[in-house]
Amino acid sequence: MALLVGCNVGFEQTRVDLESHQLDAGADLDAGADLDAGADLDAGADLDAGADLDACTLNTDNCDNNATCSHTGGSFTCACNTGYSGDGVTCTRDGYVTLPSGSFTVGSPVSELGRYPDETQHTVTLTRSFEMKKTEVTQGEWELLMGNNPSWFTSCGVNCPVEQVTWYEALAYANALSASEGLAACYTLTGCSGVADTGMTCSGVSVNATGSDPYACTGYRLPTESEWEYAYRAGTTSAFYNGGITVTDCGVDPNLAAIGWYCGNSSSTTHAVGQMQANGWGLFDLSGNVSEWTWDWYAFDYPGNVSNPTGATTGSNRVERGGSWGSVAQSARAANRGSAGPSSRVNNLGFRLSRSRP
Repeated sequence: MALLVGCNVGFEQTRVDLESHQLDAGADLDAGADLDAGADLDAGADLDAGADLDACTLNTDNCDNNATCSHTGGSFTCACNTGYSGDGVTCTRDGYVTLPSGSFTVGSPVSELGRYPDETQHTVTLTRSFEMKKTEVTQGEWELLMGNNPSWFTSCGVNCPVEQVTWYEALAYANALSASEGLAACYTLTGCSGVADTGMTCSGVSVNATGSDPYACTGYRLPTESEWEYAYRAGTTSAFYNGGITVTDCGVDPNLAAIGWYCGNSSSTTHAVGQMQANGWGLFDLSGNVSEWTWDWYAFDYPGNVSNPTGATTGSNRVERGGSWGSVAQSARAANRGSAGPSSRVNNLGFRLSRSRP
């Protein structure tokens, strides 16, 4: 009987030892828990870093496509990338201005001096904001991208507008500029002869956008005729963006002489871009220097009140706008409409580019 009791005592001692070990093991588990908690703290730090990234991800829509987002101190900021200017929410390519969407009156009143009958007034609404180049494309810009210079007035210099370019060559330049910036080309040119220097012509042109709509292009393009006049006017309604017209020929018109090179002050040559008074949106040389190609086929009759017009569906001439170094004053007005065959290559005709905002 006593022996049995001793065995029980030994058993109880063993049980106590085991429980002691379990407690120690529990302490180890608690220590491990503390370590895990520390790991959680580290993980929390990682989550905070992720939150910085998430803040930019969530606020992507608040930054321009050409801006970079950064997040510090609980707030995010947008900064325009190199080659672009703006507040980060809107970034415009250097050398361009961003024009807002809006409605305006195209054409001229019947009372305007020098008016032509194809300038019937009507309302146009442009539903997309767009960028437009501040100046006409220069000889230097063309040569840097295309490797040649088709201009007649080469002695004028690299800062003078490129001229003697066909309408097809202007499209080719737009595509080349898009490619240089990683953008989708707006145009597909087919059946082309020659190169973009010697009077290139093409048998077909298509627009690479939904519904063949040039406004839906993501790359660089020619402005439509309506975009061009909208850009020229910058909210004004007068013959010139700085006032009315006083002469129709090569005589001195004080308003025109302040904003453009025409037959009254050009000495029969082009001039370096950007020397005259800009319009309210910061665009230069819209009246004179060289006339500018636009996208539209020319038609005598304008459509009625419309949104995002693209001109006639067919035609023989493309619209040119703006007057040139050889133009009389009435041809440099905001509403004046010139036209030329798309294969035309003359020394008073150049272009500037535009691009739809995303």
